[in-house]
Amino acid sequence: MIIDLDAAGDNNLMLDFKDFEKLMEREGGDNDLKRGFEMFALKGSGFITTESLQRMFSALGYKISNEECKTVIQVFDLNGDGVLDFSEFQQLMA
Repeated sequence: MIIDLDAAGDNNLMLDFKDFEKLMEREGGDNDLKRGFEMFALKGSGFITTESLQRMFSALGYKISNEECKTVIQVFDLNGDGVLDFSEFQQLMA
C-alpha cells in the first residue's frame, strides 16, 4: 500500500504528509482511517500520545517538537484527557 501511494517513487517505504492524506481519502472509509490511527497510536493503547505523534512524524521525515505535538493534541482533544482517541482522530482528519 505504501509503495502504491508514495508520490516520490523512491521506494523508501515512507509516506510524506501528502501521501498520507491520499491514504485517508482512499475508498475504505473507516477501515483506512482506523489503520491510519493505529499508525499514530501508542502500540496497544488505542490512543495517540504526544510521544507517539512525535515518533510518527519523525518516521515520516518531519522534525516536530514535543511542545508542538502537545499543541496538536490539545486542539483536537475534545474530552481533555491529554490523548487522542479514534473519534478525536477522525475530527483531526476531517
